[in-house]
Formats: sequence, structure tokens, C-alpha cells
Amino acid sequence: MPMWHGRSYNVRTTEVCVRALYFEEHGGTDKLLYGERPEPEPGPGEVRVRLKTTALNHLDLFVLEGIPGIPIELPHIGGADGAGVVDAVPRRALPAVPGSPASGSSAPWS
Repeated sequence: MPMWHGRSYNVRTTEVCVRALYFEEHGGTDKLLYGERPEPEPGPGEVRVRLKTTALNHLDLFVLEGIPGIPIELPHIGGADGAGVVDAVPRRALPAVPGSPASGSSAPWS
């Protein structure tokens, strides 16, 4: 679940954006950036959640540092844990309704 907060409209590119914590290259916490990214669209079997709270935890830091043998598409919006409200549900997706509370973890043990 990517860590993004809020929505904005970029007047230069006319795209809807979200504010997110992300990185464009692997390294330490000095590589973390906070800024506008294109708003993600949920794919099949997914929903988009407008996060109200998130955490930057050890799994996010491992991904930031780079995990050997596991390619990470860059730029990468982190976020292993979060909670918020369902914001978008594509057609024929999970039985979720916009406005429903949601929480999630992308940790392998969840």
C-alpha cells in the first residue's frame, strides 16, 4: 500500500497528483523525498485507499536500501502499513464501497 496523503491538481501537467513519501534511488534516509506524484489507479482486484495514517517501518527501510535480488521499480512510493478510507474501486473489483474504512499491510507475514 503506497504511502500517499491528499490529492492535488498539477496546473503545469493537468494531472491529478497525490503527496507522497518516495525515493528515486536506493540508499539511506537522505534519499527520501516528499512531493507530488501521479495519482495511482487501482488495477484488477485492487482498491485505492486515501490514507489517514501511515508508518515508515523497517520493511520500508530495507526496500529503500535495496534488497539484493529483488528489483524495485523506481521511483518507488513506500508504505508497508497504513489505514484510511476506500477512495476508488474499479469495475468488477473486490466487494468494497468508496468511503469504507480500510487498513492493510504489505508485510509478508500479514
